[in-house]
Amino acid sequence: MNHRRLFLGLLGCVIALVASCGGAPQTPEDQVRALIQQATAAAEDRSVGKLRALISARYADEQQRDKRAIEALLRFHFLRNTSIHLFTRVPSVTLTDLDHAQATVFVAMAGVPIASVDDLPALRADLHHFELEFVREENTWRLQRAAWQRAEPAEFVTP
Repeated sequence: MNHRRLFLGLLGCVIALVASCGGAPQTPEDQVRALIQQATAAAEDRSVGKLRALISARYADEQQRDKRAIEALLRFHFLRNTSIHLFTRVPSVTLTDLDHAQATVFVAMAGVPIASVDDLPALRADLHHFELEFVREENTWRLQRAAWQRAEPAEFVTP
């Protein structure tokens, strides 16, 4: 009898979780924004493995870096920084076709938490402007190309 109650309780929990995952399907733009959030969380956790899964095997950029080179760059950054906190702003995500998207992302990186854009002037944060290209591979969005440069604090303020 206890096993049956336990089974029914677990079954109820699973059904509740599945039902809560329902709702409107995400748009491709929502999926890309979610990928950017996943990457932000993985970077703050300093998880090269989680980030690796978000990068296409066909990654290539203007500096001739491939996926392995980006992974090495991430490892180096994680070794140099024991505490990583990111503040991101994603002003645009644009689908170029069904399987390709581009995003502009502003990222402030600091060793302490960044609660809002108002904190930036008081922190010694590195500010970057990223132009990212994503590809949908087997129904999963992955980073295919990235370019970045230094950003100005004013770029973080929503127009």
